[in-house]
Amino acid sequence: MMDTLGLTETTPGSLILVRQFVGMIAGVLTLWVTFVPCFICIFAGAPLIDWLDGRPRLHGALAAITAVVVGVIANISLWFALHVFFATVKPLHWDPVHSISRHLATLQLLPVCLAEIAAILLLGRGWSLPRFFLFARHSAEFSTSCGASSKPPPFHPHRIPYADPRSQGELQS
Repeated sequence: MMDTLGLTETTPGSLILVRQFVGMIAGVLTLWVTFVPCFICIFAGAPLIDWLDGRPRLHGALAAITAVVVGVIANISLWFALHVFFATVKPLHWDPVHSISRHLATLQLLPVCLAEIAAILLLGRGWSLPRFFLFARHSAEFSTSCGASSKPPPFHPHRIPYADPRSQGELQS
């Protein structure tokens, strides 16, 4: 901040213009150091990956790495889905296995219905993602114009995930 103020005193123009210029330079530099190394790795590594794909042993290793990445993505998707569909989830630990227990009475129907509609439109009808997002945006605008509230539901202490089990006596069976 002091450097910008010093730069402002030495250059013609107002403080805002100089700070905007310095911010733009910082933004361009951030973009440069973020994306240029990625593109260098992609363009330099693409011929190497193509060469590795032609080797049977290395091709098997790449297939195993792909399977691991798909498994991690599936695990994260399932974790997010359980936390969205159920208001109360609890961690279960059986060493070395860690899982999530859901309380079926806290199933939230709105997220489940929205996920079903999305699955039908994307997988069943073959809609593209841009078309689906456009449909979702127009549906949200229509529902808010019809008076549907976009406010979050009121606070309920028993809906806090990972809350103290003693405070959830009515949810335990």
